[in-house]
Amino acid sequence: MPDETVRCIHIGLLCVQDSPNERPLVSSIMSFLENGDISLPPPKESVYFAE
Repeated sequence: MPDETVRCIHIGLLCVQDSPNERPLVSSIMSFLENGDISLPPPKESVYFAE
């Protein structure tokens, strides 16, 4: 998979984290997409996979 694809999937996982406080702001998402040099935090548990 190209790096851009993996980065978009990673950002998507950040957007569906269980706690809304852990989800990135839209301004952060825009920065993540515009600047590939910004390192992304690891995603935590997704709301869709929580038990």
